[in-house]
Amino acid sequence: MKTNRNNLEKIQKIILFKLWVLVSILYPSLVSAQSGFTISGEIISAENGEAVAFANVALFDSAQNRILNGAAGNEAGNFILNDVAPGTYQMQVSALGFESLIHKVEMNGNLNLGSIPLSETNLQLKDVDVVAERIKAKSAPDKTTFFVNRKMYESSNSGTDILKLIPGVQVDLQQNILLEGSQNIIILVDGKERDRSFLSQLPASKIDKVEVINSPPAKYDANVTGVINIVLSRENNTGLDGHVYLEIPTSGSEIFLTPAYSLNYGFGKFNLFTSYNGDLRYFNITESYRRKIFGNPEMNEITSTQNVRQKTWSHRFHYGFDWFINERNQLNFYGFYNPYSQELDGDVEVTSIGAGTTNWLAEKEDTDLNYSGFYSLWYNHFFDKTAGHELALDMSLHNLNAENAIQFSNPETGYFHENKMRPQNQNIHVKLDYTLPVSEKMKLNAGFQTRLTTMSDRNSATFRYDETVFAGYGTLSYKTSKLETSIGLRLENQNTKLHEEKTR
Repeated sequence: MKTNRNNLEKIQKIILFKLWVLVSILYPSLVSAQSGFTISGEIISAENGEAVAFANVALFDSAQNRILNGAAGNEAGNFILNDVAPGTYQMQVSALGFESLIHKVEMNGNLNLGSIPLSETNLQLKDVDVVAERIKAKSAPDKTTFFVNRKMYESSNSGTDILKLIPGVQVDLQQNILLEGSQNIIILVDGKERDRSFLSQLPASKIDKVEVINSPPAKYDANVTGVINIVLSRENNTGLDGHVYLEIPTSGSEIFLTPAYSLNYGFGKFNLFTSYNGDLRYFNITESYRRKIFGNPEMNEITSTQNVRQKTWSHRFHYGFDWFINERNQLNFYGFYNPYSQELDGDVEVTSIGAGTTNWLAEKEDTDLNYSGFYSLWYNHFFDKTAGHELALDMSLHNLNAENAIQFSNPETGYFHENKMRPQNQNIHVKLDYTLPVSEKMKLNAGFQTRLTTMSDRNSATFRYDETVFAGYGTLSYKTSKLETSIGLRLENQNTKLHEEKTR
């Protein structure tokens, strides 16, 4: 069947016009839904009135002790700070070759500061070293990109240390990573999903920039509140390189150690890597509680005291390879093996007071051995790398086998009690992602993902838990020099089942 070319062009124009109308209707509501106020302005030269490109704007508290927000101006000198709460602030504007300017800001609504003039600085030097300063941050509607500079490299050892310097990202004492206070985030490295332990062994020198997505698009699960993408530098990795990080404990009773090493070998189109990160924590804990019971004369108070020593250790060994097959195809394999344990051993005393006083004493001993393995295969095909037309496939398998037991015993009374489990978990994840540039201004991203999870206890033939998740998604984005917006849809089906298995 033949199709008239002119009719197809007319249909395409009608579709694009309808999409433009839809975007025009939705854009004001999307803008008005943003939380907080905005500060905008134009940075110019005080000498000639010309725009100062790529200036840095930092927003501090009223005492100028803590940075709260930041942005970089564009080529025309324009900048915008989003999500600023009402209050009094100090705003610092700086640019290479100009004197820094401190400006007091009172926020009661959206604020446009107009033109902000910066005075040029004149320096006379005998020897001049030209050092290129990178843009510290670049804001976009869908993400904020933070560029890693020399000072960040010098003060950091690992990828986790770099994240501590990114606004909005918090890393607690347990090395948990939070984005704006939430742990429901996804960590990516060059677009591939990784966990926090991978960042702890990743050398800071390999990181080029950090992309932060505070409002994840439809391609991510609904419970995901943010995405952090670590983009590695594209330097030639030919040869052998690596690093070793060790710590010396200063106390025998309290130990907190996070040793790590990495080794990378590149040749031709291959890059082989292996690394390790450990987590050792040993310290004493005294845990006590007191409970009063009213209306029972036989027992009106219970107190419990545990004097235990926490012994937590984890050794995770990473390995994998990158294969740059050609300009259009790339293959990556990554895996890790992770034995770990957390035990609380010591003495337990429980006292109940009522008609009489009863004491219960026991020795507590934990047995906690866990063996976790992860395997991931990632493939990327570029139909047109310049236009962003690509297909990505990510498949992963995670296994966990464990031996967990808690024993309470008293040799004098002969008391003995044990709780024992042998959990076994398996998680399979498959994700297919496709990106198609519909036109110069419009792009479509669509995909499919599934996750299969099984949990069982090898000590119990009747316990088994299954979970299956199937999801399809699509996002249509439209971008011009003055407007950028996107519309997304995600359909997800989740089934969970707790059932009994017949004993064979």
